[in-house]
Amino acid sequence: MKCLVCDHENGKTLLKCSECETAFDRETLEKYEHLVYLLTWLDEQEEELDPVAHRRLNEQASQQQARLCQQLRMEPIAPPAEA
Repeated sequence: MKCLVCDHENGKTLLKCSECETAFDRETLEKYEHLVYLLTWLDEQEEELDPVAHRRLNEQASQQQARLCQQLRMEPIAPPAEA
C-alpha cells in the first residue's frame, strides 16, 4: 500500500479486529468483501440475468471466495437474507 503523503510503498498491510485482535491481510480481506458484495448482487439480479450466465458467475465467485477463505483461515459469509 502506498502512503498518501510521501508515496512510500509499504509492505503488506494488516487489518486487526478491534474485538478479537485477529489480524488479516488487508488486500485479501478487501477482495473477499468485494466477492461477498458481488454474490449478493448476483442473487438480487437473478431474474434479470441469463440463467446460464448467472450460474457460471455465481460458481466462479463462490470458488474465489472459498480460496480467499482458506487464505484468511475463515468460514465463508453467506449473502444476507432478503427481508
